[in-house]
Amino acid sequence: IYGRAAADSAKHGWLPKCAFQQSLDPVLNGVARTAVSSLGPGYLALESGDLLLVLYVGSATSAEAGWLFGAAAGTLGWCSAECVDLTHDIRQAHDGTNVARAMPNIEAFEQQASRASPGSFASAATPLRQRSILPQSSLGRAMAAAEPIGLKLLGVAASSGIERSVGLPWHYPLRNPQRRSFVGYLPAQANIANGLLKKVMDGMDMLGWERPASKMGRMTRGTKWMVARGCCCRYNYGGISVRPVEFPRWMKEIMAAYMPLCGLDDPLAWPNSCNLNCYSDGTDALDWHADDEPLFAGRERDIRIISLSLGQERNFE
Repeated sequence: IYGRAAADSAKHGWLPKCAFQQSLDPVLNGVARTAVSSLGPGYLALESGDLLLVLYVGSATSAEAGWLFGAAAGTLGWCSAECVDLTHDIRQAHDGTNVARAMPNIEAFEQQASRASPGSFASAATPLRQRSILPQSSLGRAMAAAEPIGLKLLGVAASSGIERSVGLPWHYPLRNPQRRSFVGYLPAQANIANGLLKKVMDGMDMLGWERPASKMGRMTRGTKWMVARGCCCRYNYGGISVRPVEFPRWMKEIMAAYMPLCGLDDPLAWPNSCNLNCYSDGTDALDWHADDEPLFAGRERDIRIISLSLGQERNFE
């Protein structure tokens, strides 16, 4: 709900409907598994181990998917569900006195809003409405560096929609406008990722992984080179050549789930090729490299590479 605290008040901003109950009734107890920086007004900053009293769980069928609204250290706001370990129904874990003492009230939230700069809550970034890209954020700094040289980043495109991608926490740890090189990172969207690994592995049981050999020996990881219909180009790299197979139906389903998170709604703008790699364990890896094969023409023009990781968590360096 968006509104003013009173008819003649200059204080205005967003609140979840649950905040208008006489007593804010937490539904879940959570603990921050890692430190989280605030993305701006309306978002929580958490330290590892902080207690979060969850008031509202974002609907899985809306732009709130993957987000929680709650209270931590007397402050109300949103945080990503990926950063919180949910435990049990808090109403079974605390008596009413403890809950009442731990929870902030609506007056405390109004006081917080009144301390904000004029108009800041009018553009407050919350998963309930179109998100403004904060200039001081990682994404904002990357956008400021990319736009003057004519680049539009996927993270920026993904933050311009209101239904599909509001509040997506895109980060850009690498920004190098001199090399026209930007690396963006979107943390796991568990509500989408669950089940996709099984879909891939089941599909590859039918197609079969390839392990081509070069002068250095046989590749330890499994690989598959997939292309859109009409493309017959082989993928030649590192002294090996991999034949193409057409995108199976499940690959199109995966792109339909993930490409909008990259700001690519139109299927005509989706990638027309995909190199799948299957790493058997933590010793399997791919060294630092450049995707500079003539096939991609990356030395002649700007190109985008989208990497999706499924399964066990591992370092991406």
